[in-house]
Amino acid sequence: MSTELRPPRRDDLAKVAAFLQSTAEEDGIGGANAEELEQWFTIPGFDAESDARIALADGRIVGYADVTAEEGDRGHVWLDARGDGSALIDWGEQRARELVAAPTVRVQVWSEDVARRGLFESRGYDPIRHNFEMQIDFEGMPDPPAWPEGTSVRTFEPGRDDRALYDLHTDAFADAWEFEQASYERWRHWHVDRPDFDASLCLLSEEGGVLTGFALCRTSYADHDGWVNLLGVRRAWRRRGLGMALLRHSFVELWNREAREVGLGVDAASLTGATRLYERAGMRIIKQFTTFERSL
Repeated sequence: MSTELRPPRRDDLAKVAAFLQSTAEEDGIGGANAEELEQWFTIPGFDAESDARIALADGRIVGYADVTAEEGDRGHVWLDARGDGSALIDWGEQRARELVAAPTVRVQVWSEDVARRGLFESRGYDPIRHNFEMQIDFEGMPDPPAWPEGTSVRTFEPGRDDRALYDLHTDAFADAWEFEQASYERWRHWHVDRPDFDASLCLLSEEGGVLTGFALCRTSYADHDGWVNLLGVRRAWRRRGLGMALLRHSFVELWNREAREVGLGVDAASLTGATRLYERAGMRIIKQFTTFERSL
């Protein structure tokens, strides 16, 4: 059976989303819906005509891939290839060479997906990093937060907090693995201007008029009915219990929106000890993902 590769069109979005959702369980990750794909395809710097492909067999979608070059000069290009893999990986590596002179291509694979791991390893990709997906289940109201003295908490105010939250994100994640803050436009598009952004679930801690930490939450992500998308504390305010307070506050807010199990993703080797923090809060590891890379 021959396979055709072509860029996805706008009228393909629903079918692509259905394909991603149908393969989500075997990929170990959530499948995007059409609205989330639309958000991805319109992110600044991404051109679906050049940077995405669908694989078709007898008119049916059997694979999807996209490539994204990181901002900055590190030469990293992320490849997401699902389904009918080899031809899509060939395309992705070629597109990476067009985007960056001598790219390092990275992919993330569910560690239990032996076949997909083997495919990338056979093509010269080496494991370099691990991430965990963690989860907590609630049978009753979560424990309330204990805030450090002098800390107040409120929700995001559009038009007032946009740039301040961007700056806080930069400070809080500056020591994350190879972190390089996206441009304000790209960050805003991905985190604030998305259709499912809920300002009442963007939780901000404050002391003396300074934003000290944040938790950006959402309902309904992948198999979870609650998700902590980002959580960070300004470096000068760490080791005071603020991260735990923000996490517990997130649990309470999501519980109030009918979430009975909440998940998040974390770098397994986080320098801030985030995994230990989440375990102390009662979360457990449910999945592990491996990042592979290959220098072209």
